Amino acid sequence: MTKTRINWIDIAKGIGILLVILGHSPRDIMVDSYPAIHFMFSFIYSFHMPLFFFLAGVTFHSFKKSDGFIIKKTRQLFIPLICYSLTIYAVFYIADLIPFLHTLFENASMGVVPLKEYILDTLNINNPYAFHTWYIWVLFIIEIIMFIYEKYILRKKSGSMVYLIPVVLVTIIIHFFVKLDLALLNYVVKNLFYFSLGVIYSIKGGALQEKHNKKIVLKLLFSVGIIITILHTLLAINVITFNEPVTFILNALQFLIGNTLMILLIVNLSKKIADNKFLIYLGQNSFNIYLLHQPFCCAVIGMVLVKILPANLLCYILIMIVCSICSIILPLLFVKLVNKIKMGKVMEILYNVKLISIEK
Repeated sequence: MTKTRINWIDIAKGIGILLVILGHSPRDIMVDSYPAIHFMFSFIYSFHMPLFFFLAGVTFHSFKKSDGFIIKKTRQLFIPLICYSLTIYAVFYIADLIPFLHTLFENASMGVVPLKEYILDTLNINNPYAFHTWYIWVLFIIEIIMFIYEKYILRKKSGSMVYLIPVVLVTIIIHFFVKLDLALLNYVVKNLFYFSLGVIYSIKGGALQEKHNKKIVLKLLFSVGIIITILHTLLAINVITFNEPVTFILNALQFLIGNTLMILLIVNLSKKIADNKFLIYLGQNSFNIYLLHQPFCCAVIGMVLVKILPANLLCYILIMIVCSICSIILPLLFVKLVNKIKMGKVMEILYNVKLISIEK
């Protein structure tokens, strides 16, 4: 991969992590109280995580695949998932012994659950204290599935996108026509689709961009993506309603076209600003920020501020700004601190959190 390509991927991750933070910054009461906040929340949630799975797919073939791939991904994703989840559980268990925090958690329906139930909920992407960890678990499963599919089913090197057609078709069929009672399976199927699109883009992206490089065509496509996503968001927040067949069609359009075009819009923008050092830095540290920003920087700070500040739009916007800033700064300061006290290697082994400098 060239340096320029790495830059645009980092910038896309930087944009993505900003969207994640902004989407996590409002509390439920804020979303329920103001339609503008509800719209922003739902609009971001339409496509921001498909973006990350797409980018993971883009970089999938840049890694050397071997029998050690599963061990490597276990160290990078599964061990951090378990270690961080257990750490968060321990923190909440101890904090719940403090009367003020106990009351706060009760009001937010975040009481301490039995450890066995907590672990099972985490593995079914329903961690009550750090729900965002679902992404790490689902990405781990998807990458293992794709590795096994390539190595043991295809039994040949994947040099074209033809081998991905069955994957894409199966994910579409299951997503729309098969009812899966397990939440984990739903998330895996849905995001395997976007991961596969990312792999396809890594193979054919350059040729597609050269073929459709006319600005008017790109603007038209991206406008379609934005319009579909806006309509889907308005439907999700009950501003508009349609009968069941039209609702199904709009949901299908969002899944297949709206999200895809929004992802490509961010990809195109990332390539245009490929030298933006701030977004590159955020992208390089996106895993650190993603893992560590919840539940403390958004959930806990947000709950405290909602409790002590007046319930109006201005204060809610202020809370979102404070939570967003804290979600960027505090995780990065924490990583620097653990490196200062010579704990960086431990954090890297347990949580895959490491200090990354833009100069590197």
